[in-house]
Order: sequence, then structure tokens, then C-alpha cells
Amino acid sequence: MCSDSAAKLDRLEIVDLPALYPEIRSERSLKNPIRFSADELYWMGYLYRYWCYVEYLSSRQVYHRMPPSRLRPLFLPYHTQDPAKAIAVIKENDPSFSQDDYAVVKAILKSKK
Repeated sequence: MCSDSAAKLDRLEIVDLPALYPEIRSERSLKNPIRFSADELYWMGYLYRYWCYVEYLSSRQVYHRMPPSRLRPLFLPYHTQDPAKAIAVIKENDPSFSQDDYAVVKAILKSKK
């Protein structure tokens, strides 16, 4: 989430995702060798990307606000929810997020109705 590939996704420079795979493989680091299931990785990646697009944040900003170590335990209770709803509940229950952050997500949810 802090790599050049993630920055390209943030800037919408990537159109052909399969062309990005070799670059991602070469950027992998073993700083944190925690193993995740394929389902956890898919959900976390989708949620991170959705969070970036909806709130106009960079991948780095979202990753630092909600690192995988804090997001992983939320997989089972939230993976079947709408991403906007999951983010709203995460923000509502996490004291590290301000009420302004929660208000933004709540407004997005209301606009979907």
C-alpha cells in the first residue's frame, strides 16, 4: 500500500491491471511476513481501494490509518457488508478516527439511498 504500484493506482495511471502484476511481485518485501488467506487479502484490498476512491485519500494514508493488523480481525464480521457500511462501522467503533471522518462516510451512505 506504500509502494510505487499503489501510488500509480491512486493517480489512476493503471488501466491494465494484469500488466501491473510483475511490478507488484518485484516490490514485495518481507518486512512483515504475516500470512493472510486469499479471501482476507481480496476483501482487504477491495476495502482499501474503495476507501481511497470514496474519500479521495492515497493508499498510504488509508494504510497508515488502518493497518492490516487492525483490519484483519474485522474480516469475519464485516466481509459480507457493503464496503461503505463496513467503513462507517469501522470508523464509528474506532476511537482513532475523528467524528468528521465518520460524518463523511455517513453522508456517502445517505446519498446511496
